[in-house]
Amino acid sequence: MPIDSFFILEVVEVVKLLEKMRSRMEFEHKLQFVAISNALGKAFNKNYKYNDLFEKKNEKKKEVTQEEREELKAYFERW
Repeated sequence: MPIDSFFILEVVEVVKLLEKMRSRMEFEHKLQFVAISNALGKAFNKNYKYNDLFEKKNEKKKEVTQEEREELKAYFERW
């Protein structure tokens, strides 16, 4: 972003821009961490399982107990 454009922005836009930049930095940090841990794990361990950051994990469907259902019903009735 050119510096002239930055000084034209309103405060709200600057805050959103900084939040977006922070989330991008966190994501890049996670990528670097996974890359380094994969490289070190593969180099020093024969049976290292590759750590894939983008792997979609299938979450198992959790069964709700009768007790939890009753609590949820009571919560919504009070609401």
